[in-house]
Amino acid sequence: MKKLIVSEKYFDLYFKDKKFVCDDVFILENKLFDKVSEVKNSQGIMAVFEKKNLSLDDLLKKISKKNYLLVALEKINDPGNLGNIIRSCVAFGVDGLIISRGSVDLYNAKVLRATAGNIFKIDICDDCDLNLSLDKLKNDGAKIFATDLIAEKNIYDINFKFKCVIIFGNEANGISSGILCKADEKIKIRMKKNIESLNISVAAGILLNKIFMDRSDFFGL
Repeated sequence: MKKLIVSEKYFDLYFKDKKFVCDDVFILENKLFDKVSEVKNSQGIMAVFEKKNLSLDDLLKKISKKNYLLVALEKINDPGNLGNIIRSCVAFGVDGLIISRGSVDLYNAKVLRATAGNIFKIDICDDCDLNLSLDKLKNDGAKIFATDLIAEKNIYDINFKFKCVIIFGNEANGISSGILCKADEKIKIRMKKNIESLNISVAAGILLNKIFMDRSDFFGL
């Protein structure tokens, strides 16, 4: 964290009676803070962080597990979906996230709010060339899975106790044919036939929970 910005009201509630000295804390008048904040009824605190610039090579060096789990996202447009997927990735032990070019800005305010702070708990490669990234991961020995509504195999047919990458595609169009052909296997979530599809963040949560349960004993979680 580089700077902390608080409203007068927040400072009076939490800092005024404490011996709190920090050159990187700025106190704004309540009205000025409300103008700066993008939230209508904010808590009265903001922070300035330096953006991470993590490459796939950096990510692979940081991962200590031999059988890592990565999630790759192709052109996710909705900030709420991206934020919720990040939150699920943290909850279910994903080791890193790869986001393709053409996706919503990782630091969009709605994305950040949807992550509920979990964006700081996972390594993320942003604005990636997904084709090149998947080729590199294949060469590293990872098995690539693509989520596909018409896949024959469902997620409950597989035990994910190995090095793997799970691809989720665009909300409207799914995974593009160029990326789909990179997959070693296509998988789907088993559900009733009277519904066409699930919201992508819901589907990601279900699949990642299944993988987490498969791998929990394996990693002693």
